[in-house]
Amino acid sequence: MSYKVYCTDKPLHLGESEPDYSRIAPFVFDTKEDAVTKAFTGIQNGLTVWKIEGPNSFYMSQAEIEAAYAAKTGMRLSTLGVAK
Repeated sequence: MSYKVYCTDKPLHLGESEPDYSRIAPFVFDTKEDAVTKAFTGIQNGLTVWKIEGPNSFYMSQAEIEAAYAAKTGMRLSTLGVAK
C-alpha cells in the first residue's frame, strides 16, 4: 500500500484545469502522514501540489490539501496552481 503525491514546480497555462498526470512522477510514501508532510513541505518550497492518492480510494484534491495546510499553518494560499 502506498500514497502518491503529485506536484509540479510550474503553474498551469491559462485554460488548463489539471496537469497531464502521465508526465508527472509522483513521490511515493508508505503512510498517509508521510505523504501529507511531503505535500506541506512542497507547498512551503513553492511547489503546486495537485493531489494525493492512496489505498482504499483515499484521495485529497488540491483544494483539500491547501485547506489542510492553511488549517495547520494559519496561512491561506491564494492560488490553485493556475497562472494569472
